[in-house]
Amino acid sequence: NSDVLINAPNPTKLGYTFAGWDGKIPSIMPAEDITITAKWEINQYTLTIVLDNGEENIVIKQDYNTAINEIANPERVGHTFTGWDSEIPSVMPAGNSTIPATWEINQYTLTIVLGNGEEDIVITQDYNSEIGEIIDPTKIGYKFAGWDRKIPSVMPAEDITINATWSVAKYKITFVLDNGDDDIVIMQDYNSDVL
Repeated sequence: NSDVLINAPNPTKLGYTFAGWDGKIPSIMPAEDITITAKWEINQYTLTIVLDNGEENIVIKQDYNTAINEIANPERVGHTFTGWDSEIPSVMPAGNSTIPATWEINQYTLTIVLGNGEEDIVITQDYNSEIGEIIDPTKIGYKFAGWDRKIPSVMPAEDITINATWSVAKYKITFVLDNGDDDIVIMQDYNSDVL
């Protein structure tokens, strides 16, 4: 019976958009065999690599199933790259996707060398975490003259050592003669021989 109506549904194909048929579909079945082939347009998809290190995301837009270039491991100050949240595909998948980098925060050590006979202050903590206040040290016979470099308010992305600096203190010896002459006053550095 050649009066059968032909109803060809639009086909689907992963990663492609149906673009029609390469010939006209007859409205009723003809009295001969015919072949009509579907036409396809390849889809483009976007893969977004979220670096989370202050740099712009890597956005790759390309055709489905085409090779994706290898993505170099990113760097981030004070952190260690621990991988991607999910595996980066070798070819573009059939759908937009986002893959974030994962990071582990590093710990660093700040060593405060007091130089006064007391133990050094050693602080090990996460990068960019707040460093508590360091109280100025004391040393018998010396005046604290400051640190050889500024103590950071937060942990830097490196191990650092900071040294206390000292200036020798001067002391006064007063000889009270109690004989009508003026007292004798000597100013000398701590721990120096008295003249």
